[in-house]
Amino acid sequence: MTKDTGTTSEYRTGAYYAEQKAGIVRVMIDMYCKKNHRSDIKSCKECRELFEYARSKTYACRQEPGMFCSACPTPCYDQVMRERMRTVMRYSGPRMLYRHPILYFRRLKLRLLRKK
Repeated sequence: MTKDTGTTSEYRTGAYYAEQKAGIVRVMIDMYCKKNHRSDIKSCKECRELFEYARSKTYACRQEPGMFCSACPTPCYDQVMRERMRTVMRYSGPRMLYRHPILYFRRLKLRLLRKK
């Protein structure tokens, strides 16, 4: 990230990152649920709970804006939810490039902006 000069760019606010991450996580959970839980609707109850948990943690995060949970030095997920999210990410991550290429590159952009 560049040094803050007093002006706030929308790309540097925590709300921007939280909103972007929540949208991407929603799509990833829906992909996982549709294939593994055979859900005809967007997602089953278990996956909706996982999304709500992930979203609440994303919006409450006190770490640097844009930090992904996998790189966080102080993870706030409890062990059960962390394992569930890892399972979803392992399934959906590689498939994002083919099924949702725009979201895949948006996530890549967020990672690159975070490294600056």
